[in-house]
Amino acid sequence: MLKLLMLMFIACSQDNAHVSVVQTDNLQTKTDTGRIEHYRVPYFVDDINNDQKGDSVYVIYDRRIRADSSIEKECVSKSCEVTLKFTGNIPDLVISPSLSINVQKADDLNGDKTNEIILFSEWVEGWWGYIYVWTYKNGTWEELARTKAFLSEDEDWEGRVIKENDEYYLLGDGWDNDTGVTERSIRVKIE
Repeated sequence: MLKLLMLMFIACSQDNAHVSVVQTDNLQTKTDTGRIEHYRVPYFVDDINNDQKGDSVYVIYDRRIRADSSIEKECVSKSCEVTLKFTGNIPDLVISPSLSINVQKADDLNGDKTNEIILFSEWVEGWWGYIYVWTYKNGTWEELARTKAFLSEDEDWEGRVIKENDEYYLLGDGWDNDTGVTERSIRVKIE
């Protein structure tokens, strides 16, 4: 166990140029109602701090696993947050409430000459979650756009940012009481 923790620390401490593919670490803690798995999922997000080097992020969260090995869709901690730890001296980003986060790199969407990231946040309401666009500018994180979406398959994550008349929009899903989910019916301007 100590060896695994040391490897995790070394992976976090290394310069991105020396870190290759890192697999998800699933550390387990037993509880009376199942076990808690600690996830650390890596993503490559390209250059988000404009230092001409590629950056990576590690998405860190806990999940409760039932005795039948299914995942419980509930908050494990009172804060119900997911921490995103970045390489390259970029400060952490904490999203709350959230059960887990998937990350996509994006091009420069706001004209600041750095790439943005798109976050897909999982929540307890079925497959509904938030989609965020974040930028890292002048040493701080700034949320550029947010909307809700129904994310059930990987393809639901694709095409969520569109460009119209030289402006970018984040597409979300709405709800109609008669027909259900109205896919990509919400447009939020990325500022």
